[in-house]
Amino acid sequence: MKRRAFVAKAFAVMAALESMGCSALGKKIKLTRGQVDYSPEILKEKRDRPKGTMPMKELGTTGIEISKLTFGSHMTKELIPYEKEREFQIREAHDLGINIFDVYDSSSHQFEPMGRHLAPIKNDVLVSVHATEYDQVYKGNSETLSAEKGIEKTLRVMRRDCIDLVRNYCPEPGHKNLKNWEILFKMKEKGYIRAVGTPIHSPTQIDHLLDVYPLDFVVFPHNFYHNLNYTGLNVKGVPAMVKKLRDRGIGVIVMKPFASEWFIPHLLQASKEIDETGELSLPQAMLRYIINSEVDADTTMGGMYSIKEVYENIEAYFNPAMTPEEKKHLGKLRKVTKVIADSVLPDHYKFLQDWGPDGTLCRDKIGLT
Repeated sequence: MKRRAFVAKAFAVMAALESMGCSALGKKIKLTRGQVDYSPEILKEKRDRPKGTMPMKELGTTGIEISKLTFGSHMTKELIPYEKEREFQIREAHDLGINIFDVYDSSSHQFEPMGRHLAPIKNDVLVSVHATEYDQVYKGNSETLSAEKGIEKTLRVMRRDCIDLVRNYCPEPGHKNLKNWEILFKMKEKGYIRAVGTPIHSPTQIDHLLDVYPLDFVVFPHNFYHNLNYTGLNVKGVPAMVKKLRDRGIGVIVMKPFASEWFIPHLLQASKEIDETGELSLPQAMLRYIINSEVDADTTMGGMYSIKEVYENIEAYFNPAMTPEEKKHLGKLRKVTKVIADSVLPDHYKFLQDWGPDGTLCRDKIGLT
């Protein structure tokens, strides 16, 4: 989406939000368009470390022991100059129990810095990547690296003999070009890859692939709004899909725990309006929702950009119990999310709406007041 079009949509969203009255939240929520603050002061500020133990779990039946929280390395270009602060975040995350770092794809600007940051601890951590470059998957750019070349580059930049988790996009049924899948499993046989998986955009998308390849894990969106099932309301066949994966010994990884970077600035602002005490942590409430959901993910991939976020997110896993206040808060916030969803998400994230609840949320159905 072009910037001008996005800005126009964003202001339309804000106008819609400002018009929300008693029927939605009992009061009007006035929001202005903005971004999460990653100023130098935020990036350099000192924080108290959380205390506790990071839970671990086996990824499916791979034998790979994985922390329940993954450090997502997505990073805005504005943060590139702050390598010292970024490295400190990584060291602290590792020291507090996170053992897996998702580096996404080899064309991204965070790729080589992550290779440098992880080098001193490379024998103690797991690395997760996408098999092919972003432009090859989403833009059809034939000049991007193939899966084989992409993995070779990853091995070189990450200074490793093998990559722990590699995911490849899930083709639609009937898709003829499965060359990259064949390459990945051959590289796994040779010991260059430990586990091969796929991200999916709908619960049924995976069905045809399960009978073709011995997948090790599947990645799908799960948060307090998309894929609502914490309270027993089954949306879009997700519980059946998770059971199918578990029955086959396939690992379950969830992504987008904060409903995507397109939502979070709006949700953080709305959360402050709803939480009059100022004591509730929205990121922790979101993560505790996932921790306590019936999905019971092997790990959750979440982006972290400041030491505040690293500590805050890890704290949720050190103290995983979800409070009644957090449940109530998320119940209210879902209504804000539903209003902004279609207008805020760019085209390549529209698939997230397939995981959201249908129709108007009914509080007596989802057990939240």
